[in-house]
Amino acid sequence: MAQVAISRTQFQDKLKLLTAKDDRDCALLVDVYNDVKTCTENSALVKDLVLQHDPDFFEHVKQGITDLREADRPILVIGETSAGKSSFLNLLIGRKVLPELAAPCTHCMCCIKKGRKLEARVSSFGGSDLFGTKIISADGKSDKEFQDELQELVNEDNCDEALDRCIEIFVPSSILEDNVYLVDTPGFGENEQVTKSLVKYLPKAMGIIFILNTTVSIGIAEDRGVLILDEIKQLREEGKIPSFDPTKILFIGNKWDQIPEEERHDHRQKIIRKMKTVWPKFHEDQFVPLSVKYVLRWQNTTSIPEDYKSAIKDYETVLDRIREIVEHCCSARSKVHKRLLLSVFKHMKTFVDATVTHALLSVEEKQAKVKSLQGLADEMVSIYEKGKANIVTMAVHIQNKVVEDFYQYLNNIENRQHIFPWKKSNMPKGTDYNAVKEKAFVTIRAFITESFSERIALSQQMIQDMEDRMSTLTAKLSTIKKKIESILEGPSGETSCPDVDNTKTIQFGQDDNELSGGEIAALVITAPLWIPLGLVGAVTVLPISASINTIKYKYKMAGYKANPREYLDRWSDEIIRNEYSKENLKNMMFRRLTIHITAGMNIMQKSNAELGNLCRHLAKNVKTDEVPEGYYEIRDLTDRMDEKLNRQNNPK
Repeated sequence: MAQVAISRTQFQDKLKLLTAKDDRDCALLVDVYNDVKTCTENSALVKDLVLQHDPDFFEHVKQGITDLREADRPILVIGETSAGKSSFLNLLIGRKVLPELAAPCTHCMCCIKKGRKLEARVSSFGGSDLFGTKIISADGKSDKEFQDELQELVNEDNCDEALDRCIEIFVPSSILEDNVYLVDTPGFGENEQVTKSLVKYLPKAMGIIFILNTTVSIGIAEDRGVLILDEIKQLREEGKIPSFDPTKILFIGNKWDQIPEEERHDHRQKIIRKMKTVWPKFHEDQFVPLSVKYVLRWQNTTSIPEDYKSAIKDYETVLDRIREIVEHCCSARSKVHKRLLLSVFKHMKTFVDATVTHALLSVEEKQAKVKSLQGLADEMVSIYEKGKANIVTMAVHIQNKVVEDFYQYLNNIENRQHIFPWKKSNMPKGTDYNAVKEKAFVTIRAFITESFSERIALSQQMIQDMEDRMSTLTAKLSTIKKKIESILEGPSGETSCPDVDNTKTIQFGQDDNELSGGEIAALVITAPLWIPLGLVGAVTVLPISASINTIKYKYKMAGYKANPREYLDRWSDEIIRNEYSKENLKNMMFRRLTIHITAGMNIMQKSNAELGNLCRHLAKNVKTDEVPEGYYEIRDLTDRMDEKLNRQNNPK
């Protein structure tokens, strides 16, 4: 059987070297965390400096050490129900071992790891009565027999009895190595408990592959996939996914063969535009179309249908992207924690260097310096507060205008055909009235939010004006910051103190972590504004009263089949009336805008606060010409830690 294979000698050998190096780096960083923790606990001065920068420093150290000692490097394969995750993974590992059904078939986490032979192990059964490890061996079985036995373990009934069940599947594979492995996850959207389990597992992720069903709601539904992406962003902002790089998430558009050939270019552009609105800094090569079905057909017959000649090339691109993710993930953990530690050392050095330089000045020079710094600090705070108020006002104006325009548009009967483009192919089908109605509600919401995105796009000029205003604010604050850094260096940047390295510029703040005005605006505008995360349960499953009798159900189902459009229009009116009132839209949008504006502005505000602390500190030492006790020790500490961290890049 023809296969697009990944070279073991080129890829796995490199992967083994990368994981070994990262293991050494992680061990070194644990030592650094422990050293800094010890110094902080033993010195009130160090403790004050560190806690000024990070009030939760000790908790972050504890979490950091735990994370760095974690050997596993899981890459999650996630997606909405029936997007084709299991089929994709079967294609990737070259064997049809994971269950594949039209209905949701995976109800627990399945960790696919490298092994010498095919087998599955179940070591956690949650609340069930079965203890110990159960092993399913493929010895003497066909892949189909192994697959059927595995299906019993991952089906809904068994997994409901053991919500924490995780199955390890060991396969001979050319894409896995050591503790780098793939995780097949339950599809989100059908079961709230399954979605919660996935969210609980997300902090373990080193990388994420998101399988999109390109035939449904431009690949990602607002009430399912977008909500999970929003949860990932929230966890990332809270520092609960420390080893995950959002720029490396891969979005694979499965079922590409079902998109008519003449529509693929436009459909691809629609998906890319959509992803840019739901994922910060999304770039086009993060999306790759794919047809698992066609690639499997090629492997079995060595032929590709004429209507999708690039299927194998697309699959090769997917493999290239996965290689990149795996290689990047191998060192993501150590890189993230190194940045966190360096930010702490940078803050400490700023205070130490500024204090040492300040101590060498005369009283008059110190007074002039403090006065200049305080004036700039006040100016910085004033500009920041006025700028923030201005930007918030603009954001509120944008949200009010978009909501007003969309509300009028949504309630205009003449626009209904554009908002709800019902076709025979996308009308919900089935025999159960409740199930059909639930499917219809999900699709109706997807239509509404897609139309809402289009209305937001019409306000692009206002959005651009806000981005420009934020960029201007950032530039003004940056200019003041440079003046402050110049004053902190001293009159000529030179001192007679041998303990100070005068080749280094004293820099204030967190330049590496700051966002440009445009990037902050992007966070504000591209967030999924219209559906709060808290609605995940409500929007995926709408309970319908169980008191309606069976005869009435059958009567309604018959009515729907006779005239589905009438029912769909009625349900659309119900959703618009109950969920998309003008006030609800305003509340949801304002909450989202406020959250993301605050997230961006807090970066600037932290820089202002650190400057204020430094000014107050220097003002206390105007009348002394001695460096406060302990400062040289702090500089020695940061130099030692720098030397340790530099060993990562310059090993002996």
